[in-house]
Amino acid sequence: MEMMLIGGAVSYVAGKQAVRTVYWRTANNGRLLKTAKTCMFQGPPKPAPSSTSATTPDRSRMDLIPRVILNSQN
Repeated sequence: MEMMLIGGAVSYVAGKQAVRTVYWRTANNGRLLKTAKTCMFQGPPKPAPSSTSATTPDRSRMDLIPRVILNSQN
């Protein structure tokens, strides 16, 4: 019996830093045979600390709220 491709699927895994490809084929004995391959790749480069997109750790979002609003009583 000749091996024949039945189907396949591709999915992202590991936080989109890997791609898993799965194929189903017929085996010589008539059963289904699953073949899987995972391909890892490096994610996008991280911005340099001096970049304008880098956040400053000494400030929080609370620093952007005026203290008058924080101290007011309703």
